[in-house]
Amino acid sequence: MTAVLRLRERASGTSQTYTSPIGSCIPLNATGGFALAVPCAEAHAVEITGVTDIGGRIDHFPAPNELDAVLGPACRLLAQQYLGHPLDGDLSSSWLRLDQGSWGAGRRTIECLVGHGPTGKHRSVAGSIRSGA
Repeated sequence: MTAVLRLRERASGTSQTYTSPIGSCIPLNATGGFALAVPCAEAHAVEITGVTDIGGRIDHFPAPNELDAVLGPACRLLAQQYLGHPLDGDLSSSWLRLDQGSWGAGRRTIECLVGHGPTGKHRSVAGSIRSGA
C-alpha cells in the first residue's frame, strides 16, 4: 500500500527525501541488506536513532572514510541519546548507506542506527533495543 501525501504548498525547493521515523525497527533481507521497517516485536537487526544532515560539511559525494569521520561521532551520540545511556556490551552505532544517485538528487540526510554486534554484522532481536532487547 502506498501512502498519498497532500501538500498545501509548493514542493519545489523543499526536501523530498523520505527518512524513517526514530524508533523504526529494520530487519535484514535475504542478501544481508536492510529491508523495510517492521513492528519492533518482530525480528530486526537495527533501530533508527535519528537523522543527521551532512550538508555543509561535505560538498561532494563522500567516500566511506569521509562518512566514517563525519557520521561516526554523530551517530554514536544519537544512539546514546536514543538509548538513554552510553553504548555498552555489544551495542554499536552505524548508519544507512548513501548512494551516489541519492546524493546527486540532493539528499544530505542520513539515518543513524543502533544494533547488537559489530557494524555490518548486527544480530537480530525481537523487542526494542531501547527497552533492553
